[in-house]
Amino acid sequence: MTSAGTPSSLPHRSYVSRRWPTSLLSVPHQLSPIWRRLSLMQAMKWAGLSSSSSLRRSGLPSEAIRQICLWHDRRNHANPYHNKAHTAQVICAAGLLADQAGIGRQERDVLLVAALIHDFKHLGRWRSRAPYWQEQVSVTKAFALLMKAGIDRRLLPKLTDMVLATSPAHDRVVSPRSDEVGALLLDADLFASLFLPEPLVRRLTATVKFEDRLALSLDDMLTYFLDKCRAHGFASHAGAALYAALPPAQRVL
Repeated sequence: MTSAGTPSSLPHRSYVSRRWPTSLLSVPHQLSPIWRRLSLMQAMKWAGLSSSSSLRRSGLPSEAIRQICLWHDRRNHANPYHNKAHTAQVICAAGLLADQAGIGRQERDVLLVAALIHDFKHLGRWRSRAPYWQEQVSVTKAFALLMKAGIDRRLLPKLTDMVLATSPAHDRVVSPRSDEVGALLLDADLFASLFLPEPLVRRLTATVKFEDRLALSLDDMLTYFLDKCRAHGFASHAGAALYAALPPAQRVL
């Protein structure tokens, strides 16, 4: 274990941020078995989550955050794509983007909590095609724990905006309540699919296709996803800057 309390196979965040983009390949991707050993709370701390006392001053209940992390840990890889590994990847990406954006401690904590809950209790399949249906489920179930633990309710609208904006139905326009911090979550949610060599992107796309039982072929689905990303671009300046720094061979857009 490192002094930061994370497995030695996960590089220190400051190293990854400082050596970007050459350090990218040292960060485990969603298909790596490291995410089975890493707890979500470890991922949150790696990404820069504040201490319990600092969280309390910011109105974020550390006990509820711990409970949500434990739920993800127990579920592990129950879903093909929207599982613990994906959530950990989004959390870590959010931490890296926060470093690039230079946001404050409290804003980082809100961002990491949004990353933690954005797919909370995701079914791994769609029971409804209504826009934002799954995101509303995640928000409702996570908020029940956060409110019971005493979250500052003034944070709830911002967290809601951020989570709903990760929906495929969303046009990636961030609401004023979420601003740049919300934009960082949108880009973090794409991290595992865009900042990887194309063969891995295809494998991840295949798991989404299996999970949602979509009729589209793998090639059609990947083309649709990439075309949508090209049309909207990155939501944050930090995401655009990190992507632009990648060598051409590592870009899929």
